[in-house]
Amino acid sequence: MMCHSYPSLLLLAFCLAFGAAAPAATYYVAPHGNDDNPGSLDLPWRTIQFATNVLAAGDTVRVQPGTYDERIQSGRGGSNETSRITFLADGRVVVRGWRIVSPFISVRGFEVTGHSASDVYAGHVEVTANGDHFEFLDNTVRDGIYQVVSDAVFSTSSEGLGTLSSATGGFLASRFQPGQFIWIGRASPNPILNGGNHRIASLDNHTLVVTNAFAAETAPPVYVSGAMNYGLVLRTGSENAVIRGNTFDNLSFDAWFIQGSGHLLETNVITRSQGWDAIHFMGSDHVFRGNYISAPDLVVFQNSPDAFENWPTTRYERILFTGNFVNGFAGVLGAQKMSSITDMGPLTISHNIFVDVNRFSIRFANTTVRNNVFLNVGPNGNAVTATSQHALTFSGIFATNAVVENNVFVGCGASRTPDTHGWYEVTGGATASSLGPNFVAGPAPEFAPKSGFLEGVPLLNGGDPGFVNVLDPLGPDGIPFTADDGLRLRPDSKLFGAGAGGLSFGAYLDASTPPQLAIAPAPDDAILVSWPAPGTGYSLQRFDPEAGSWSHVDHTPQLLDERLSIRLPIEKPMELFRLVK
Repeated sequence: MMCHSYPSLLLLAFCLAFGAAAPAATYYVAPHGNDDNPGSLDLPWRTIQFATNVLAAGDTVRVQPGTYDERIQSGRGGSNETSRITFLADGRVVVRGWRIVSPFISVRGFEVTGHSASDVYAGHVEVTANGDHFEFLDNTVRDGIYQVVSDAVFSTSSEGLGTLSSATGGFLASRFQPGQFIWIGRASPNPILNGGNHRIASLDNHTLVVTNAFAAETAPPVYVSGAMNYGLVLRTGSENAVIRGNTFDNLSFDAWFIQGSGHLLETNVITRSQGWDAIHFMGSDHVFRGNYISAPDLVVFQNSPDAFENWPTTRYERILFTGNFVNGFAGVLGAQKMSSITDMGPLTISHNIFVDVNRFSIRFANTTVRNNVFLNVGPNGNAVTATSQHALTFSGIFATNAVVENNVFVGCGASRTPDTHGWYEVTGGATASSLGPNFVAGPAPEFAPKSGFLEGVPLLNGGDPGFVNVLDPLGPDGIPFTADDGLRLRPDSKLFGAGAGGLSFGAYLDASTPPQLAIAPAPDDAILVSWPAPGTGYSLQRFDPEAGSWSHVDHTPQLLDERLSIRLPIEKPMELFRLVK
């Protein structure tokens, strides 16, 4: 067979041999079904959990519209990328959650809500060490179990049971239940006496009775969570999950807890996190790409929420955070947590947009911050997050080998002498291998220069950076990283081509010139497809000549020798590849 190349489309072809796929079956689940049925369209099953007992590699179950009071645990797994077990929602399908304990499982199109467990790591979506190659696509994880009680009265009965009373009520509508573990915290800056973890003994619409005593208190507003569970947990030992196109909204605890290795989390949305953390990361070789985080409002007043932070007791290695948009977050970008583990890294933060949030505090080695836009990062604090003088802080003796280049800092930092702050600082024994070039200016519309900025390039200190519309970062369509974004550079911007390596400043790449792909044989009947890092905002697609269509390659790129590389098994006689935005 002849292989063809199409340079104008940046395609690569590779001739390969492949085996025939095993036959697969499609089954159905519906609210009117019965688990004694055969699972056909006319005679569907009733529960998704029952389906897991029947499905084999390559099978699909199509779940019909309705609400299923289930947290589904996977049964048998798939065998490879082309023989997955797939759970597909046909229309609006609501479940309590997913626990994935087997490989090559795909879940697409579901709504997840109503989950509660005593273990915070028993997430709304939980993937265990055996759940490798999991796909979670186009789902919504929403609406944790919580209530803000503005008229809380705490007391203790003669039997020693604590009572939280509210004349306003609403506990039943908020989905609290007997036996549930709850957490009580502040819903205002004011202190409370009865914070912490409790277990519900009984309740009605106006009263929660817990199994322990309360201190007598007529409290300021309190936040009561009945679901202190992460929205997504990828546990230690899990590998190569693809989490794409999902929304995590209005949860009652932190959104993501990412362990394991080789995960790809892209084009997801985290909104209304209420004052909880958005992302905890640890493990190795993860790519966080194209995600949107926006949570400007505080509902729970816990200390210093983080958009993106490491976990102090677990090492992270080779983490790429690229093409993401943090737009209004009532906390900090991240404050790296120290522990006895000090040899973390590398961490690459490239081609992101950070707007109206607080600083990133970095305390570990080999962190690269390249081609990002920091707009109004640091000057605005709140009741749980202090202002900061700089957008980036490299601090401590372990924060070595930092690289900070091609970034734009506008309106950053809070200081009585604003012209001496508003970019980055390297302090407390931290060292850098490369600082600059970077652009810095005061807030719009003046874009005043900074007298304390020491990089020494007048062109890059103050003056209009040339954004399309600095007052509208998302642009008219309200969608990040599209053609109308306000933080793209105008054609007359002085920042075009003025950065290190002749690159432009800021987070956007020219969509007309994707990176050049390369392809090479790999051991064990595989191929290696790669492109130059950072390769921000691009996804690898492959073309199937038999199907006549393109599809995403659901593998996480690994950073190898300054290239993003994906190792793929041989599947087709001829393969075409391209990078797309």
